[in-house]
Amino acid sequence: MLFLFVVVTACFGFLVKGEPLSATESYDFAISSESQLSLLKLKETHVNNLQSYKKVLKKHLQKIRRAIKQSEELLKSTKTSTRNLIYGYKVLRHLHNDWPQYFRLLKKDLGLEQIAVSQKLLTQQPTSVDFEESMGAMHRLQTVYNLDSYAMTEGFIDAKDRNIKNWSADECLMLGLMYLFLKDYNQSENWLELALYHYDDNLSPEVLKIKLWNYPNLLESLVEANKGLGRYLEAKKYANELLSINPNHTYMLTQLPKLKHLQSNPIKLTKPKKVFQLQKEICSKRYRRKSGVLVCRYVDWTQFLKLAPLKMEELSMKPHISIFYGFLGQKDIEVLKNASRPKLQRVKHLSG
Repeated sequence: MLFLFVVVTACFGFLVKGEPLSATESYDFAISSESQLSLLKLKETHVNNLQSYKKVLKKHLQKIRRAIKQSEELLKSTKTSTRNLIYGYKVLRHLHNDWPQYFRLLKKDLGLEQIAVSQKLLTQQPTSVDFEESMGAMHRLQTVYNLDSYAMTEGFIDAKDRNIKNWSADECLMLGLMYLFLKDYNQSENWLELALYHYDDNLSPEVLKIKLWNYPNLLESLVEANKGLGRYLEAKKYANELLSINPNHTYMLTQLPKLKHLQSNPIKLTKPKKVFQLQKEICSKRYRRKSGVLVCRYVDWTQFLKLAPLKMEELSMKPHISIFYGFLGQKDIEVLKNASRPKLQRVKHLSG
């Protein structure tokens, strides 16, 4: 349970009051397409730097291998030959001259230049607020538009293929933990099951060594989600699997008797409160005509428009809403976007 506490408090503070709890500033990576371009460039720089670091390590490894080969050949020749002054000299010279050089290889600090670059790049990394905003955006996107979790991981939104690479277990796990933190156990269980589905495909023991979570952490989360849904038998299954891996898991040893009791004496669960209802109404609203007076027509209010009238469709009179078709071409839109990018800034919340 400590794993869940650390992750949710570190990552999902924005969901307590709808605003980030961290005092760290944001680079607007989650809310600005312009900033996302710089994020992609940052990722590319990271990859190139790691490739350079790999070359340094590979070159050093070649020196180590040559040292091993040379030592093994000398050891083999001395074992098969008669001991005399000649071979004694070869061994003495090797140990006296070569091994100090080998020792320097072991002591050498590798990739200092690449490490310095990586250290500098850390100052440009997404902040905790950026990550909080990104998770909040994912939550609103799925909640407002009622998106299917599996379709999202496959890159499908509104039955359209967005050409998004399939998600990894890590990405599914984070959303599962977010919904678990919000006590939306149904969505949490969906995402955690997807994390379990992708676990064997995308992760290896070597990769897990550098991550903050492992397979038992995923099982622990699934226990909590299924317990919240009242699926106590399913929760027990994951609890027993976790205990088969770690028989001394203190938290799960205390949970198993509780799950058995809840299975025998189930409690009546209340449906979670719906959120973002206002946003859903606004974003999914279809402005239907309320009377027969609404029309589509061409407008020619100016001398220029008399030559090139605009097509206008009235959607509502109260409030007055109309659509003007073909007002801006794609080139015009790109010009406006490029002109506005340098002046874009985060909206400041008004106090009071």
